[in-house]
Amino acid sequence: MDDILVISCIFGKKFNKTYKAPLSNNCVFFTNNNNLKSEIINNGWKFFYIDFDLTDDIIISSLQSKYIKFLVFLQDFTEFKKFSKIIYLDHKFNVLDVHINKLLHIHKNYPEKSVIIRSTPKNKTSIYQEVEHAKYQERYLKNMKETVAFIEEKLQHYGLNSNVRISNTGIIFYNIVNSDIFEMLNDIYDSCLKLQQPECQIFWALYSQKYLDYIKQIEFNDVNPVWKLP
Repeated sequence: MDDILVISCIFGKKFNKTYKAPLSNNCVFFTNNNNLKSEIINNGWKFFYIDFDLTDDIIISSLQSKYIKFLVFLQDFTEFKKFSKIIYLDHKFNVLDVHINKLLHIHKNYPEKSVIIRSTPKNKTSIYQEVEHAKYQERYLKNMKETVAFIEEKLQHYGLNSNVRISNTGIIFYNIVNSDIFEMLNDIYDSCLKLQQPECQIFWALYSQKYLDYIKQIEFNDVNPVWKLP
């Protein structure tokens, strides 16, 4: 598994616990909070500090995490480009080696795909369903009016569809040998920052439509680690 990198992250001051790394090597945990160093190392991760402002503002810290989730960090830390496969995990998922192996098995069956991503646990078939669900969280609600206007502009002028199966971006398998997906990832990241909107599943639903040949969406329960705060 020398060509596989597993990554996760915590930004900000709100969270201070991590799950154990799912593999014995090549598991890197990114953070801007040096107070987490012992917690990260003791759980088998390699600690990697990112020099972003440390804040207790949940919107800011959530947006900072997208730098890792959507692989923007590869532009600045090119040493990680030696890995052909990168598996991103939200820190709230207790991912074990069995889950990593399941993702690798799925990829073996779909080697031409650049992304393997799960659908949401609830069957959401519209971007507007995702919008309504997101409004229950304050960090998503704050800039949702501007986000909806952005969605409508994209739907009207760029030939996109609001009726799509929504993906869960908490676990993403990337095969980065194919560079075509990076335009999509950069668009998602840029839109999150532009609108100050951490609800990236909305932007994934928009931008991924033009990259469906590169994406394999699986069911949420196909790879189903425990999902709760460590």
